[in-house]
Amino acid sequence: NELEVLRYPSLGPDTINDVVEVEGREYLDRALGRGRGAIVLLSHFGANQMVMPALGHLGYAMNQLSAPPPVWAEILRHERTTPMWEATLNRRWELEKRLPVRHINVFRFLRPAFECLERNEVLGLAFDGGGGRGWTTASILGRPANLSTQPIQFWEKSGAAVLPAVVLRPRGAAKHKLVIEPPLRWRRCSTRERSHERNMAAIVERFEPWLRRYP
Repeated sequence: NELEVLRYPSLGPDTINDVVEVEGREYLDRALGRGRGAIVLLSHFGANQMVMPALGHLGYAMNQLSAPPPVWAEILRHERTTPMWEATLNRRWELEKRLPVRHINVFRFLRPAFECLERNEVLGLAFDGGGGRGWTTASILGRPANLSTQPIQFWEKSGAAVLPAVVLRPRGAAKHKLVIEPPLRWRRCSTRERSHERNMAAIVERFEPWLRRYP
């Protein structure tokens, strides 16, 4: 998974199709046709970081909401940070910055994320990330999980299409496959808290089959 990052400098519009196959691209194009941006919703499952070069080198205006790798050295300063790991994070960040992607720090001012959707661009983010301050509970594979409501808030406030996506590389496959699924439908409830719970449950329902198929 991490070794794929070392391939970033060799990737470009002429080589990306040799490394990543995109399935469901028509859903993304249709979503952008609405003119309100598209949120490609990922999870920390498989080589999820390959969505950045895949869509960026295919010509999409790609933005990624995440934490720059060096940030984790500060967050985990007293838990797991070592000089070698810190050097690895810095190296990864240098490689990521060479991608045709605009990086938006999830722990800082988030206006750029809304602005990219207003420009009808693509925003990649993980539904199981640690950004934001609000939390809701959802059942994943029969067990409760606390999940940030940040993706729900982006969805609700922007009106952008939300397309679940996974990056797979089944055993024996020559390259990765980025699978983009049809957009989710917003489910409005009587209270905001209930809306968050119901829409997070809808997100989890899309990802659970992938977890079961590729445990």
